[in-house]
Amino acid sequence: MAVRYESDDSVDLELAETAGSTTMGKLSTLLAWHRKFPPTEAERKRNDTIYTTFQRNRNPFIDNPLFGDQVFSGDTPAGAWKRARFTTAQLANAAVSGDAVDPDGDGRPNRLEYLLNTNPLLAESSGEAATTVEYLPPTVAGGVARLALSHRRLRYATDLVVTYEVSADCVTWTAFNPTATTTAYVDGLMDRVTVETPFTGERRFLRVRLDRP
Repeated sequence: MAVRYESDDSVDLELAETAGSTTMGKLSTLLAWHRKFPPTEAERKRNDTIYTTFQRNRNPFIDNPLFGDQVFSGDTPAGAWKRARFTTAQLANAAVSGDAVDPDGDGRPNRLEYLLNTNPLLAESSGEAATTVEYLPPTVAGGVARLALSHRRLRYATDLVVTYEVSADCVTWTAFNPTATTTAYVDGLMDRVTVETPFTGERRFLRVRLDRP
């Protein structure tokens, strides 16, 4: 309601800690509920049905739950993601919630957990690898072999800078511009990004580097 009726006239509904003639409360409780109960698959399907069959509009907070704290707490996308996964005390402790630390010890620092939208406090011992690399042989005579690096990406992690790097020895790394990039839909929040680069020499290693602007 506060988003729908944002205007310059006298009827300008706002979310706040206390209710008033044009304010609705309690904002902190609503945001706590929003973080604790993210959209279910059934809610996503209903949102899609409303858009495709009936009203031709969508609930943006179902499409992207991070919008809740981005809009009403002023967070960045990464900040909103952290609020949903760390307690207030953990957020205040950089040794737990810092970008480069790995609180669950699964080899994925928080910055990578954010990219993959995985749980930074629960070790990922199984399931899909963070990245995969595939050798693509030449498709025609005289063609060039390629390496394809593929990884999942949280669609709304817009404040992450993703750089792709190549190395012959895992010591010296050089950034490369992909010769081809494809993005495939995975689900309501995730895409799968695949980039390609020519394969030259005897061996090549590829990696993804993540930075914050």
